[in-house]
Amino acid sequence: MFRLPFSVLLPLIALSVWVAVVAVPLTPLYLQLREEAKTAKDTTVNEGNFQYTVSRDQYVSYHLDEAMKSRADWMTAIDLPGMVGEVISSAFTTWPESWHPQAIELETWRVYIFTFYCLPFWWFAGRGMDALRGRRLHWIALLAGTLLAAWCLVMLFGLAAVKPADPNEGGAWILWGSGLWAALYLPMPVAWVRQWRRARAERSADVIPLSS
Repeated sequence: MFRLPFSVLLPLIALSVWVAVVAVPLTPLYLQLREEAKTAKDTTVNEGNFQYTVSRDQYVSYHLDEAMKSRADWMTAIDLPGMVGEVISSAFTTWPESWHPQAIELETWRVYIFTFYCLPFWWFAGRGMDALRGRRLHWIALLAGTLLAAWCLVMLFGLAAVKPADPNEGGAWILWGSGLWAALYLPMPVAWVRQWRRARAERSADVIPLSS
């Protein structure tokens, strides 16, 4: 019976989550806000001790940012390796600041783009799961997956040890994301051990005992 490889399945699941959480609810909202912006006036917004004016030109982006706030932390945690894409896109532009379109808040931009930055990592995590099914991987791929799993575990226990920020204040999403990706990459070292043991057993079976 045909089984879809995890290296295909995991990216498809990630894209499906993005469509369900971002694209589907935001598309009609965006169209609605564009219509409202035609008659909108400048408004003053108070947030704590800060006060600023949202102009008519900023109307759509401001309300989209507000709509994304409740999704930002957990969506970024799910696609935590997307940070790599963010660093690469910022390296020759705004480094050490993270690049994002001027009209869009950084947290909102991450919700929009991190899933796509993270697709290679979803694919690679799926390769590790496929290896548990018996697919042979090159030792370099297994080594890379093992190092990624170790790095995520170091981040997980390191952040847990220093008592990360309260979820309501932000920051804890890094802890959640580290735990998720440590679990996703743990099949790599497990598959490596199983593949090594299988190879050793095959070599032993090929040894022909000498007759006395």
